[in-house]
Amino acid sequence: MDRKITITGSDRVKKTLTYDIGEELNAAAGDQVTWVLGDGCGVAAITAITKQPGSADLFVGGEPKQLPNSTSWEGTLNPSDNFNEVESYSITWCSVGGAWNGANVCGIVTDPKIRISLGQ
Repeated sequence: MDRKITITGSDRVKKTLTYDIGEELNAAAGDQVTWVLGDGCGVAAITAITKQPGSADLFVGGEPKQLPNSTSWEGTLNPSDNFNEVESYSITWCSVGGAWNGANVCGIVTDPKIRISLGQ
């Protein structure tokens, strides 16, 4: 099943993002997770999605990747992961009007946790 996380807003001063799902996404092993920039969210680009140290690694093939010719990012949850595992990860992003040049990033924020749950 495809699970979507939409970024609905951003704050350049506080370097925070808001999401349509709250603080945690419940998903099932094997689900595909897609991060989407919502209209008017103030984010020009996601530049990385990385697992935080000590967090479970839930994605097949490492970190989520940017989709070709898109601002969206995607990762597939490992189909053999145990239930109730949780991953905390960070999104590196640049705001609309920010000067992304590979070094000047607007913010790095903790994203909602992803929990693999039975029957989601």
